[in-house]
This record gives sequence, structure tokens and C-alpha cells, in this order.
Amino acid sequence: MTSYINKISQIERISFRQDVHALRGLSVLFVVFYHAGFDPFKGGWLGVDIFFVISGYLISNIIISELNIQNFSFKKFYQRRFRRIVPAVLSTLSITSLLSFFMLSPKALLEYSKATISSLFFYSNYYFQNLDFYNAAPAKQNPLLHMWTLSVEEQFYIIFPIFVYLVFKLNKKYFLYSILIVLTTSLFLNSTTQEISKFYELEFRVWEFLLGVVLVFVNIKKKNFLLGYLGLGLIFFSVFYFEDSMLNLNSIEPKLIALTGTFFLLSNQNFPLKNIFLNKFLAFFASISFSLYLLHQPAFSLMRVYSDIAGFKVTNYHYICMIVVLVGMSYINWRFVEKYFLNKNNTQILLIFSLISISMILIFSFYSTNTDGIKSRFDSIPESVLFYSTNINLYLTEEDTTEFENFTCVNNIEKKRDLVFVGDSQLNTLAVDIFRNYKELGCSYNLKIITNPTGRCLLAKQNDTGVINVCTDEYLLTFLESLKQNTTVVMIGRFDTWLDPLKGGKEVQCNNCDHIEVFKDRVEKISEKSGKVYMFEPIPIFKFSIVNAYLYKQVEWGEPITLDYKDWVSYITPTVNFLDSIKSENIVRIESDKLFCNKFEEKKCSASTSNKILYTDGVHLTLDGTKLLSEKIYNLLLKENNN
Repeated sequence: MTSYINKISQIERISFRQDVHALRGLSVLFVVFYHAGFDPFKGGWLGVDIFFVISGYLISNIIISELNIQNFSFKKFYQRRFRRIVPAVLSTLSITSLLSFFMLSPKALLEYSKATISSLFFYSNYYFQNLDFYNAAPAKQNPLLHMWTLSVEEQFYIIFPIFVYLVFKLNKKYFLYSILIVLTTSLFLNSTTQEISKFYELEFRVWEFLLGVVLVFVNIKKKNFLLGYLGLGLIFFSVFYFEDSMLNLNSIEPKLIALTGTFFLLSNQNFPLKNIFLNKFLAFFASISFSLYLLHQPAFSLMRVYSDIAGFKVTNYHYICMIVVLVGMSYINWRFVEKYFLNKNNTQILLIFSLISISMILIFSFYSTNTDGIKSRFDSIPESVLFYSTNINLYLTEEDTTEFENFTCVNNIEKKRDLVFVGDSQLNTLAVDIFRNYKELGCSYNLKIITNPTGRCLLAKQNDTGVINVCTDEYLLTFLESLKQNTTVVMIGRFDTWLDPLKGGKEVQCNNCDHIEVFKDRVEKISEKSGKVYMFEPIPIFKFSIVNAYLYKQVEWGEPITLDYKDWVSYITPTVNFLDSIKSENIVRIESDKLFCNKFEEKKCSASTSNKILYTDGVHLTLDGTKLLSEKIYNLLLKENNN
């Protein structure tokens, strides 16, 4: 066994490995095809994890080999990394910022600008970790969503050389052991953590880089058919078998399988299938892989934005055409930016290019951030619409809660009943309207608001950001124990999507369970423990952003946006039938469609009127739209309280 392991002092700088180079090309194709939505590559996101292994292998080889000959320099190392990464990133951000100015809505541009700053200074993994994806622009329309991976990589590049240097100074013979300890610790953290940080933060990803570091020590010189075939098979199996649901749940199994395959494949430099990796096609994509990775997400996302503006559906044909264009753009960026600035003789030009680019990008980003996404681009749109272009959903503020609590009641009731609102993101603006305009409710009730993600978890045991504690049965039990026989509960949410097997069925937080029965059972249990339950049936849903329809002149302001009532009834009937099946005498259903349909126009459900906008995007309400719900529930509560 020891003959297969290099001693650290034996590690020399590799000049070039064709198999590593081509695997990089294969990995970027996996990622591009995955983001293009090509069904066979549903696990193509694993290409990013393969990138991390390759990066760990190449970077550790450079550092260790140079330390062995006492030629390592932090200054030279970081200069190489700067030349290799920063110019290509700056050219990408510059091009994307220009296009985004003309194409993105105020909210999307505001989010883009913040993402740009985080990408520029390599902390975008933390930015996206804390981004409210419920109310942000759709993830598939975010031009810089992929930059979190580059931030993780750069953070590794900053920390790892220092770690290696210190271990070498102390006692380098313990280096491999220290790597294995950190690798194991990272894997352990993955197995014990279910928070979203598991997806974005370096400590949960570092094991992938360190697997590449371990590869540096592996020295298998004999041809090993089994190991090579197995490695290649595991990679392709992972890419073709695993789906988005595994990515969303932060499951480590797909990564373990794919990266074990990567380890097997690269551990034997004499693998007989090496000829596959000599293919010029893969070698070409390997060369442009960094530029292709940087540019593909902006290109795809802005194409999707344009499709919404122009009113067409993006098909595989569009993606194929865009990929052809992307290959040309990536080649140009690689040839005239990446390669050019790797030349050590143009340091002055590099500094000038970097300073000008960074300054322009920062000026644009800060200006956009301070002007709410440069709303002045849409100066012909009413302020009410522009307000909701950056406020898709409203949230309770400290001022709202303080004013509610300090409201002076005419008749003080010593024993107030509990009033609990439970729901998803649709509850947010409703809560704001209740706290601002119905403060007298605080005179009769102890008011509690439970919104996403806790609200959806309590009602349906569902969450779309991975496994979280509030979805557990124990948490539900604690909530049930807090309810009293005179407690009033108000439920609101996208029940239609919760019942959808492609949505709720994949996001229910239990194995081999019926998401519909789980939802039904939880509602019945809450009802049994409560005095009264008011349940809003789903509000009519529109398949496009109402605000954007006005912003992009798809509909002229003053022209109402509606959908046919019969189409809505046809869509919502299965959900209504499900709600009918819930057995409880305590539940009072509120037919939300009666508040929006046949009220402003006959046989129509309204998203706006000639002078009011009721919806922000297609599923969340403005304050004017929310007023229809809050007035209804207030009158019901007032009637209940009088009785």
C-alpha cells in the first residue's frame, strides 16, 4: 500500500495532465447543459463539485512542490491567482452590468447590483445564503447566481496556502494526516447540519478541495482497468441519475458518489481510457471552461428575462443557439482576456484595466443600490407601480409592532384570546396591513404571526430550502401544546402548490409519506386544538409579474389585467375538493376568489383595475389587494368577538 502513496517530499510540480484538463472541459459541459435544462443532465450541477476537486489537486501540487524546493512565495502565488481569475471576472461583470441596465426590472437590478459587489469581493456565497429567495427575482433570472462557487474557491485559495505553509514550518510529515482530519471534520459537519449554510459555506465544501489534495499523494503507476472504468461510470451515473431535489436538500450522497468516481479516475495517470481525454473537442472546452462558466449563467438568465419581456417561451432550440453564441463569446474572453493577462509582461496594463473596471462596476452598483434599481429608467410608470417593483412583499417593521402594541384601547379586556396567523409568504403583507390598520384587534387578542418558512412547515411539513427543525413532528407538537380551546387560527398560503406532487410532493420533509395526507392531518390536528380556524382558499394566481407587465409596456397603465373566471375555477377545483375533505367543525373557509373575481369585472378575476394595482408579482398582493383579505377577516373576527 505504501508504494501507492507519495511522501510529501517526493511531490514535484506537474507540468500538464491531459486527463485533468479534459475532465475540466467535461465538467463545464455538465454544468452548462444542466442550467440549460437538458433533461439527461439533471445532475449536471455536480460538475461544480468536480471543479473543486480539480482545483484542490492543482493548487496543492503547486504549493507543495514549490515549498519542497523552497521556492514558494505568497506574493507570487496570489499574483498568479489574480491574473488567472480577476480579469475574466471583471470582463464578465462589465458586459453583464451593461445588459442588465437595459433589461432588468428595478428589483432585479437592485439585487443584481448587490450581487455584483459581493462577487467582486468574493463573498457572494454569503450574500446568496442570506438572500430572500421567496421575494427575490426568480433564481433562473439571476445573472450572477453562479458566482457563489467562485467565492468559495477564492476563500479556499486565500486560506489554504497559509495552512500549508504553517504545517510545513511545524512538521511537514504530519501534513497528510492534518488534511485527512480537516476533510473528515468537513464531512462530519455535512452529516450533522441541515441549514442552508451547508450549501454555501467553505467549511461544508472544503472536503471536496481536500479530496483533490489527497490525490496529490496518490501514486498508482500500474494500469488499472477496473478503477478507471468504475470512476468514469460513477461520474456519469451521478450526472444522469440525481435530480434537483437532491441539490435542494443539500444531500451529500450524490457528491460522494461523483467525487469518489473523480478520485478513482484521476488517481491512475495510466488509465487506458485516457485516449478519450485526448479528444480535441473536450480539450477545447477545457481551455475556455472558466470563461464559459462565468458567461453561461448571465447569458441564460438574461435570455429568460428577455423571453418574459417579449412574451415567448424559451425552448431547447433557444438554449442550443445561445450555447453556440456562448462558445464564441467564451473563446474571445479566453483568448483576449484570460490568456492576455496571464502574460507577466503586461503588469501595468493589468493594473489599469483592473482599476478602471472595478471603479466603473462599483460606481454602477452603488448608484443602482441607492436609487432602488435606477427606477428613473421607467419614468412613465406611476409611483405606486414603481414602489412594488422593488417591494414584491412587505414585512413587519419594528415601528409597525410598536404602534400596534401602544394602541390605546377604549375597553381593556383582562383576558385576551390568542389569535394566530399561520401561512407562507402571502401572509407577510397581510400581517403588515393588520398591524397598521386594524390595531384595535390588539384590544381583544394576543396576536401572533407565523410566516414562512415556519408557517408552511407547521401546516404542511414542507420547505423548499432543505430540511429545517421547524418541519419536525416535535415542533408541531410544541405548537399544538401552546394552543388553547379559545385560540383563533387564521391560515393562508399557496395550498394549490403544496398539493402539487412536483412541488409539495418533493418538498415535504419526510421519506415515503403522502404529502397530501400529511397536510390534511396537520390541519385537522391544529383545528382540533383550536377554538376556531379561518382558512383562506388560495387567491387567483397569475402566471406572470403584474408589475413587470406594466414596466415593460406589455400592458399600458390604466388597462386592467385579468384572467377568465372559468379558467381559475377549473384550476382551483382540485384544491377546493381537497379542502372539502378536511373533517373539522371548527374550520370556516373564506372563498378568496369571490374577493377578486366577478367584483371589478364580470366573469373575470382581477390583478389590477383602471387605477389600482392589486398584485405585485403573480402570487403576492399589494396593500390594496391585501385590503380585500384583511377587511374580510377583520369582519369575521369582529363578529366572533361580539358573540
